[in-house]
Amino acid sequence: MLLNNRFRILKQLAKGGFGETFLAEDTHMLSRRHCVVKQLQPDVPNQDCYAIALKQFKEEAILLEQLKHDQIPQLYGYFEQNGRLFLIQEWVDGPTLGEKVRTLGQLSAEEVQQILLRVLPVINYLHSFKVIHRDIKPDNLILRQTDRRPVLIDFGSMKQHLKTRISFSGNVIDSIVIGTEGFMAPEQAAQRTVYASDLYSLGMSAIYALTAKLPGEMEADYNTGQLHWRQYAPHVNDHLATILNKATEFSPQDRFHTASEMLDAMTLQNTSTVATVISEQSIHERPTLLDLPEPEEATLNVDPAAVTQVSERGFRKVKVSTTAAMTAMLVGGIGVAIAISSQGLDLKAVKATHDTDTGQSLVQAANTFTAQGKERDAIQTLLSVPATSEHAQEARQKFAALTHIELGQTMDQELDAINLEKPPGKPKRSLAGIGAISLADVETKTTAQQIQTKFGYSPIQVYSADWPIYRQPTDADYAADPKSWYDPWFERYQIAPGMTLEVMYGCQSNLVLQTAEIYRRGDIDDKFIAARLNHILQGSPQSAIQDSQATLKRLMDQKSQTRTAEFSSDRIQGWIISNPDQLMIVTRKG
Repeated sequence: MLLNNRFRILKQLAKGGFGETFLAEDTHMLSRRHCVVKQLQPDVPNQDCYAIALKQFKEEAILLEQLKHDQIPQLYGYFEQNGRLFLIQEWVDGPTLGEKVRTLGQLSAEEVQQILLRVLPVINYLHSFKVIHRDIKPDNLILRQTDRRPVLIDFGSMKQHLKTRISFSGNVIDSIVIGTEGFMAPEQAAQRTVYASDLYSLGMSAIYALTAKLPGEMEADYNTGQLHWRQYAPHVNDHLATILNKATEFSPQDRFHTASEMLDAMTLQNTSTVATVISEQSIHERPTLLDLPEPEEATLNVDPAAVTQVSERGFRKVKVSTTAAMTAMLVGGIGVAIAISSQGLDLKAVKATHDTDTGQSLVQAANTFTAQGKERDAIQTLLSVPATSEHAQEARQKFAALTHIELGQTMDQELDAINLEKPPGKPKRSLAGIGAISLADVETKTTAQQIQTKFGYSPIQVYSADWPIYRQPTDADYAADPKSWYDPWFERYQIAPGMTLEVMYGCQSNLVLQTAEIYRRGDIDDKFIAARLNHILQGSPQSAIQDSQATLKRLMDQKSQTRTAEFSSDRIQGWIISNPDQLMIVTRKG
């Protein structure tokens, strides 16, 4: 049978109270690509309630359509037929984590650790859109056949709308809890889901993979609620066990608050090679300033009118002029999906379908996004310019400039917090600007309401002695700028799929102290990374630039090895940290 006169059903994949899932082929595509068709059957009492649930789902689908990540199946679209709603999603070939454990038994600690390192950035990406998955479990993690990367499927946030019961007056009267027993966080049962709920579910999934036992098959501590699982997995090292125990604490307050925080704890174990570079500069043991009041600071003259207020959330229907429509056709014709809003071009996806374009239209679209204050959309557009394009070099230079954060400048100038008001005499990123009483409140405040910048959303992390060594201050740092290096703050942004930017700055001085750019191998062309290093070293002696580029190329080529190399100029010092999965460029003011 053909659904929507297009999709031929090949076989049923699953069936439940929520609906049926089928494997199908798209007969409108020359490749006859496979896709997943979900027939949705929400549990509602009548058609009037179904119409309300359907309206809520479509609003949710608008958000899901924006999720563009290599490890999230793409939502191709949806349609109605015979009174039923169908979703069309990307088909991911491969076993689920649950299937692999049921077939092979316990997995090694190294394999589970790699899965965690590859899933946490996906969860961090979801949370940046204020999406909580709610149903992370082994059977919702597909280990993709082509590269073994875990792909996250089956979003509970989508189900939540469809499983809400609605009265005849249109009021919500109760809601079915979303989640899977054993893997669901305790607060989820009380419908108090938080970001840390997803981390609990991920931790439980990892424990299952390590023990091959369901949570209900293991005893729990009657005082703390924690599982006694170590006896079933003696092969797990203490570092990984500590991380999983923290992720699965009963109270959300005792867990990692964000996926990036958990990722930091994971990567701390894998950054020991950095110590060989920084070991000669001893890490200073210093008193904490958590309970000290902030000193008065000079007023920063930042013109509020110069700050472009940009909303990266949501789209609304508008009337489109002929000029705007022609612009959309020009850019869309080269494979960039553009939505038209009242503010002009708005990127929904950068999806190249043909490499025949010269790249000129892509660069022009990036210029338009930049003019609108939509730097992240501009960056993603530039990254899609083909390497063979005659405009590739121009794209790389623009990319390098747009992603640059100048060391030694104020955060209010370099990465303005759009959603914070500047208090009198203090920068936006201050206790007064955040509305915190002490430094101990900063993470809680900014996790609840993340900092919004041109690069997206991030909480603020305050200094921790557990930070990876490449973030730790040295004696020389304290001597050069004690005001900035005592209790530095830290933010992390995913600028594009495969590229993350970390920024560290002084909580009192507001000055940028360090940046770290993390590139996932294979996602960002090496020439874009080389262009970034050139921009970082701009103004340095030519010999320093050439030496640094040679170091970068050597580590790019050594993809199967873990390496750390130092580079420097008369203005900065830096490290290039490379492993099989990613490459990091860390720069600090020299």
